[in-house]
Amino acid sequence: MAPTLAVKKAGGAADAVTKSTKTARKRKTSVASAKLESEDGRAVRRSGRGGSKRPKEDVKFVSERRANRPVYDVVDEKEAFEATRDPTGQRLRVLRGFSIEDSDGTAVALETFELHDEVYFSGVVYPYHARTEAKVDETSGRHVSRVGPCTGWKIANLTRLGDKDVAIVLDTKLGTYLLQKPKPSYGKLFRPLNAQAMICREVYHAIGIQEGKTTLSYDVVVGKVAAAKLSCPGGSNPMTSVNLSGNLILSQLKTVTPFDKMDGKEFLNVPFFKQLKSKMKSSSLNGILRSQVPTNASIRIGDGPIEDLEEEGPANAQMDLDMALAHRLQAEEEMKYIGSNKRKDKGKEYLRMELKELAEDYPTPRFFRPDLGDTYANELEIAFGEDIGADAEFLPHYVLEDFTVYDEDFLETPLELVPTMKYDADVPIFAAGIQVYSNEDDFTECGIPLTRGAGSSGAGEAGAGVMEGSDGDERSALRIYTSDIKQLLIKSFADMIFVSIRTSAAVYKLKEPTENYEPYFDTLIKVVRVAIKIRDMVANAKRASTVSLDSVVRSFQQLEKDDVCYLWWAKEKIERFLVVHGQVILGQLADHPRAEVKKCALVKQIEQKMSACRHSKLYVSDKKYLRTKNPMEGETSKKPGKMIATQTKGIHLIWEDSFKGRRTNVFRMMKKEERCGHCATCTNPHFKQACLTVRKKWEQELFEQKCIEEKTERMDEDEQGDFLIDQLHKQPVEDGKVEVDESGNQKGWKKKNLKKPKKEGKWWDDQYFGPNVKKVENGENIEYVGQNKWWYKKKPWYHDASKNSEKNLGSLFTKWKGKASAEEGDKKAYAEALFGMALIGVDDVILLCKEDIEDGHDMLAGLVQAMWEEEGGNKFVRVWRIVHGRDTVIANYANDFECFIEPKCYEFPLESIACKLPMIHRETDFDIRATTEAIKEDVEKITKDYFYRKTWDAEKGAFMDLVEKKLGELSDPSAPTEEPPQYNENDFVYVDSSAIDWHRPEKLETHWKKSNKTETSWKGDSNYGLHAYHVCQIIRVMEKKNTTMFKARIFYRPEDIDAILGEGSDLAYNSPVWEVYYSEDTVEIDYEEIMGKCTVCNVEQAIYKRNVFICNRMWDSDKETLRKCKQDFMQKDAFYESVVGAPPKENLKKLATLDIFAGCGGLSEGMHQAGAAETKWAIEFEDAAAKSFELNHKGAVVYNKNCNALLVGCIRNQNLVEFLAPNVDMEALKQWDEMDKKSQDALPKKGEVDFICGGPPCQGYSGMNRFSQRNRLTIENEERLVWSLVQNDMVLNFLSWADVTRPKYFMLENVRNFVAHNKGSTFKVVIRTLNELGYQVRFGVMNAGSFGVSQSRKRLFIFGAAPGAKLPEWPEPKTVFRASQISIPYDVYRAWDCSRDLGTVYQTYHSASGAPLRAVTVQDTLGDLPEIENGNLKDTEMDYSEKPTSSFQKDIRVGATILTDHICKDLNPLNLYRCSLIPKNQPGQDWRALEDAVHEGRIDEKFTDPLDLKEKDVVPWCLGGMVKNKEGKWVDNPSRHRHNNWRGLFGRLDSKGHFPTAITDPHPMGKVGTVFHPDQDRVVSVRECARTQGFPDTFKFYGTIQNKYRQVGNAVPPPLARALGEELLLAHNASLKEAEK
Repeated sequence: MAPTLAVKKAGGAADAVTKSTKTARKRKTSVASAKLESEDGRAVRRSGRGGSKRPKEDVKFVSERRANRPVYDVVDEKEAFEATRDPTGQRLRVLRGFSIEDSDGTAVALETFELHDEVYFSGVVYPYHARTEAKVDETSGRHVSRVGPCTGWKIANLTRLGDKDVAIVLDTKLGTYLLQKPKPSYGKLFRPLNAQAMICREVYHAIGIQEGKTTLSYDVVVGKVAAAKLSCPGGSNPMTSVNLSGNLILSQLKTVTPFDKMDGKEFLNVPFFKQLKSKMKSSSLNGILRSQVPTNASIRIGDGPIEDLEEEGPANAQMDLDMALAHRLQAEEEMKYIGSNKRKDKGKEYLRMELKELAEDYPTPRFFRPDLGDTYANELEIAFGEDIGADAEFLPHYVLEDFTVYDEDFLETPLELVPTMKYDADVPIFAAGIQVYSNEDDFTECGIPLTRGAGSSGAGEAGAGVMEGSDGDERSALRIYTSDIKQLLIKSFADMIFVSIRTSAAVYKLKEPTENYEPYFDTLIKVVRVAIKIRDMVANAKRASTVSLDSVVRSFQQLEKDDVCYLWWAKEKIERFLVVHGQVILGQLADHPRAEVKKCALVKQIEQKMSACRHSKLYVSDKKYLRTKNPMEGETSKKPGKMIATQTKGIHLIWEDSFKGRRTNVFRMMKKEERCGHCATCTNPHFKQACLTVRKKWEQELFEQKCIEEKTERMDEDEQGDFLIDQLHKQPVEDGKVEVDESGNQKGWKKKNLKKPKKEGKWWDDQYFGPNVKKVENGENIEYVGQNKWWYKKKPWYHDASKNSEKNLGSLFTKWKGKASAEEGDKKAYAEALFGMALIGVDDVILLCKEDIEDGHDMLAGLVQAMWEEEGGNKFVRVWRIVHGRDTVIANYANDFECFIEPKCYEFPLESIACKLPMIHRETDFDIRATTEAIKEDVEKITKDYFYRKTWDAEKGAFMDLVEKKLGELSDPSAPTEEPPQYNENDFVYVDSSAIDWHRPEKLETHWKKSNKTETSWKGDSNYGLHAYHVCQIIRVMEKKNTTMFKARIFYRPEDIDAILGEGSDLAYNSPVWEVYYSEDTVEIDYEEIMGKCTVCNVEQAIYKRNVFICNRMWDSDKETLRKCKQDFMQKDAFYESVVGAPPKENLKKLATLDIFAGCGGLSEGMHQAGAAETKWAIEFEDAAAKSFELNHKGAVVYNKNCNALLVGCIRNQNLVEFLAPNVDMEALKQWDEMDKKSQDALPKKGEVDFICGGPPCQGYSGMNRFSQRNRLTIENEERLVWSLVQNDMVLNFLSWADVTRPKYFMLENVRNFVAHNKGSTFKVVIRTLNELGYQVRFGVMNAGSFGVSQSRKRLFIFGAAPGAKLPEWPEPKTVFRASQISIPYDVYRAWDCSRDLGTVYQTYHSASGAPLRAVTVQDTLGDLPEIENGNLKDTEMDYSEKPTSSFQKDIRVGATILTDHICKDLNPLNLYRCSLIPKNQPGQDWRALEDAVHEGRIDEKFTDPLDLKEKDVVPWCLGGMVKNKEGKWVDNPSRHRHNNWRGLFGRLDSKGHFPTAITDPHPMGKVGTVFHPDQDRVVSVRECARTQGFPDTFKFYGTIQNKYRQVGNAVPPPLARALGEELLLAHNASLKEAEK
């Protein structure tokens, strides 16, 4: 047993350190003296231990390096201080090559400074500016010896986390010295202090000082130190490192804010310090690694307990330092022992196959997207400190459910890249999933049957899908992400397979992968089954050595196709599979207990074959605890847990009616032959039918959904919206299967044996034909046979009609009742008419048909507006058309009994009247009580009367208050009353851009030709060749045949001049976008080409006024020059006065606003700029975003709390508890009760909220896991699953806020894909809900690029207005921007022929690209910002480098004096190298530029990463670009055409183009990969992204850089919100004026 060093008295450890230092000096001297140098200059060692033999004549003792060093004259401190004076007068100096000694000349550790009477230093003093210089001017230094005595030392930059290194300074009476690069002999004493200082600084920031949170526990802080990848000598894991640094932490943190204001007792009561002190003094600390190291270590601290001495004094300080140094020495000795065990395996190699070799057996890599609604905890932050970095056998064991494995780029990755043995992994791979405590009593837990057909289907059959922990521990079911995976563990016994992974903090058994990751896991399980089969073949052979690779391949050729281990029949394919997955096979053979199996000949054969494949060699090294940062660190934020959304009763009833029970109705229509007869549904007496057809339908839906997900995987937000909305138009194709084209795109949906669906009847069929009437064709005649005649409903609703008549009611006209109510020309209007005994009058609802009754679909329902008779006796009826809710955008989610009036009248002969329809006009009070009662009656079908209450305008996409019926008026009330605009001479007008030929730049023509030759174009160039409206002045009006023509003068724009003058001209960038140039050029234009009026003036204006342009210069087309314009435009026309003249000042009260899901406040910012709203309350759950909102909206009460709990409180405060839905979540009640009274009282009261806005998150209701092998759901379970998902949707909460507060206006914002979300169901039910609450509703999609920002960003907006209020219009586009059709699809029922238009869409704007101003470019957005380096995180504030140039820059910088948040993410060396290779200022440059450079030989195809010295592909292999064939030539890879040729990845922005769309995390491999700056090698900064969204430079963001990127990317662009706010303000003013009347 090795001797034990027991520390029993003061000074023991310090003596040990001194002794150790002297020994080290001797050892270094002997090693240095043994160095030899050969004649060729290479240093060698003497023959002997560790050296190589050489002839004596070839060696000589020299020290050339020492001879070349500068010789310093020793000077005193004062002289050195003066000689190194800095121009700035700094008191600081840099000290290098230093050592620190006591008065006896013995080297001392700096942490023992207080124990020595006097401390001196020696070294070389340099000026302070030398601290950042890699190569210091040696002549500027001054050598000093034994300077002192020193007065103290400290860590100078303890509070600055951004600094790369810590700054340890030493003080004397004369100056302060920054310690850098100690003398080699002193390095052993100084290096531990430097490492501990780094840990000390990380601890300070981990406690969260900036936010005043000092309550974090010891384990959490240790986890944060682990996340920072810090350790110190002797620290095998983060906990040990923190403990060894304990004295330094306590002594240094005492001196910084806020701890410097605490007394000693208060300081030690801070939770972390209290636990740290306990850990340092506990007996368990005396053997830090005792669980890992046996008792034969060379140094070991005694086991006796150490007394906790409370008295302060020199003796106790000495004891504390002694113990700290002794602990460090013991830890270092133990680390040496552990290292010696590792060295036994150092020579062995582990061959890890490259991903390219494995790729053939795995799916195409896809991105892992964490569920944004879930909270992901960092594994290292929730682990116990002693677990992190511990040896594998001492790690805790958990189960990881619903897991995904991914790499640092978020690409899903095979687990086979992780070594199956204890070797150092070279590829950082991570996992995310649900952590559940392992059940140690269940040895089959997470076992996968060895013989089951599907890979992961049998995983964890016992209790599959149940997340239960032990004893209700709050950590029993927690969603986490892990640190990098160190080892893949595969075991098998009892005919079960068990797969686990080992990280730095735990071992996880894998159970149930996510649906996306399941194909990866299935492949691994198949490999394991093959490996086990091979292992058994070798073990069962008479002689293990006779089993060869060839015999194994032959045996696999003989397997049947239904065998779980079946591979292929081809020998080459089988052998390739066995070789590339060889490590799993070798691992199974190595685990066998028999030596002849472990060392069989097959092992060598596989290893030889593997070495011929592309592989990496892994080794066991002496590395201490190391880890790679998980990309999810810093990317996840606090999210509310899964909670049932707080709802009102009315909202709950509507959504329950829409989503619960609809599947049941399908079963009730099933035919007997469609029953399977034995499933749970078939045998359920409640349904009495089977699931066969519907199950096939659902399986088809499931497959369809998977195909759509794969199709949209690489699409950005806009592309997804276009594709998903397009899918809503597509109809199923009959008889066949799904076809896929060469690019992997779906051709059409097909289904075998699918009959055409029956034509759905109209809502009036029951009333018109009766319940038992059948239509019978008898030759040419059509008869209706049944108990009731056609004019009866189920129960007769009128009895006056002739029961024997088979004709329309209109043919029974008897007489007009009463006198004519109005006369106009030869027309006489009547209020009522008799048809036999039936009376029909104006305001009645009738059914009309064409001639006779041939088909119910040839009819139209309408409300009688007028009836009249002409002089010749012809009688007519005019009706407002009525449609059922199913014929509007709400479709099949409409109220069963609600109809709508369309704002268009139709005229019919009076004999077209078929019958009178029973329908009422329902009016409901606009309050929660009245609407809830009405909703309940409709949903529960208490009354079954058809009714109408609103107008549906399909052209405007709006449900509005009822049109003014104007009953009895002979003139058509729906006829247009506005006259077309008139244009006169001297009017300034907009002319369509296509009406006038304009000069396009030559570069643009070249770009177009190039784009047309390629398969794809870059999204950032979509505005190339796009021109704003031309500004012209009408000179003469010319009347021609059938049309009016105008001769007009052209006013040129700056961009026109740039195009004419060519390269070098940049007027568009340097001029206001509202400037035009007078010219003598004229053009003839047609009336239809004029887009509206504008005006031109000479007055300079700093900002753009709508439709007003300035003109002070003239363009001479002949000379191609600009000169001063002599024309006077000061004479103002009426149009100028209407748009510029000062409007009368109105002291209007702004709308008191509640912003829910507010984010950082982009929507509120725009509304404030418009002057429409004053945000008084805001709700945002994410901490950083809520803080940002608070910084920018000082007057608002910002709730950083769960909106479910807040709605509970709002309902309670208003005494509306009776209207709270019964399914309220108990957690919401609990959170409200725990809220402070001030927050509770600040919530809005009844009538205080005028406007609610926000963008609620929404989720899918597909229940796509219902067909997993482990759980085939019955119809009841499927409905329960869907309804449970719906109840969690925060859209319900958002709508419930409107139900409770009843604001005058309401606006819901969301992504454009919201229209197609859950196949359109969410959107439709939202519209229905607002209708049921009494709101007028308008919906539309707008692109932010049309409102003054340089990006394509489509957003859906749903406006609501209370009854009687004016519904806002959509704002007109401000800047020209080309975008795909922004449309919302819905069915339209055509007026007369009554056919259904399935492909009809609603478009917010009819003009696709026209606007008054040119598009904003990337150069406009970023051109004035100073240059920064890659990964600039320090300079959160800086000065502007130049004055603003473009109009956008001048506008965005108003009020800003300091530039903030111009910081960017750090690209790793590989991506930075790739970025540097992407050409600058060339449109459309992306990853293909890398591919071209490689196969043209301009660069190597491999890049050596300086961080890990590994060779990596310059062209990401997963992009499927050019590959080398067998001859070594570059050929096209067919897979490159997938995902639109991976367009935009590693893309560089074009200064003349625009941003594709805003993103929450700029990553070159993300969905929007075009993130590189146009001119600099880095990704775009936070401020650049904010400008892209239109945030002013004065807007402040709070949080980490990831928080800031996310806040910007999730926000509504303020310019777009401002445009909406201006329209809201106009509508609000109009409503007030109307109310005054």
